[in-house]
Amino acid sequence: MKKVHIEAVLLVMMLTIFPLEVCRNVYAAEDSTIILPQLILPSIQSNIISFSEPLKKQETQTYQNPPSNMESTSDTEKPNPSWNMILVNEWNPLPKDFTVALVSLPGGGQVDYRIQGSLTQMIQDAAVQGVNLIVSSSYRSVDDQNTLYQRKVHNYQNYGLTLEDAQEQARQWVARPGRSEHHTGLAVDITTLSYQVLDSGFAETAAAGWLLEHSADYGFILRYPEGKTEITGVCWEPWHFRYVGEEAAKQIMQDGICFEEYLEKSRK
Repeated sequence: MKKVHIEAVLLVMMLTIFPLEVCRNVYAAEDSTIILPQLILPSIQSNIISFSEPLKKQETQTYQNPPSNMESTSDTEKPNPSWNMILVNEWNPLPKDFTVALVSLPGGGQVDYRIQGSLTQMIQDAAVQGVNLIVSSSYRSVDDQNTLYQRKVHNYQNYGLTLEDAQEQARQWVARPGRSEHHTGLAVDITTLSYQVLDSGFAETAAAGWLLEHSADYGFILRYPEGKTEITGVCWEPWHFRYVGEEAAKQIMQDGICFEEYLEKSRK
């Protein structure tokens, strides 16, 4: 009887502990979609390249030693002549056959391998001048984007908005899946060690001021400027920077226009 009693007690203890572990795993799964700050180190040590299709679910291929002439390895890997000019917004989703060659950053996250050098140099130069920049978010899959978007929608619904109104409000802050620049690998959310919150307060930091003044020298622009929401479809985001190349970046930042306006002007 003593043996049975002991086994019963152990069984009760196991059943008591097990649900706690299940809950812990559930919370971990939910938190895994949260984008955590990624510190860009002085030098890029990883050469792992991933080829992925954001709009289709495919197996990711990684190469420890990618070919030095990547542009000519295959048709799908050849960059479009205007690869840095691709427009992605609410009205211009990425094509379903879009592919991007990604390089992993030491602190986590990935970007298009063609902007790695410029991004690293910008952060290194900022550090020399006493500004410590952090990449809070970089490439993002469609699945991750959908999670963030739906979460935002639910937050607005909790405030009493209808589903339709919640979706409209949410898309101004979190792009709908397939319509986010983060899918391209050309966009990064940048904060600083002293201010890691993605809100308007970041605009008051020395880091934001430095980026406005110098980002164009490295080919980056403030993608969603204040007062341009009707054109970009996205509210002011002083932390979101997008690579377009030095020539275009300098013109955009100098004229105080957004990317859409620059492209429209270029067509004339």
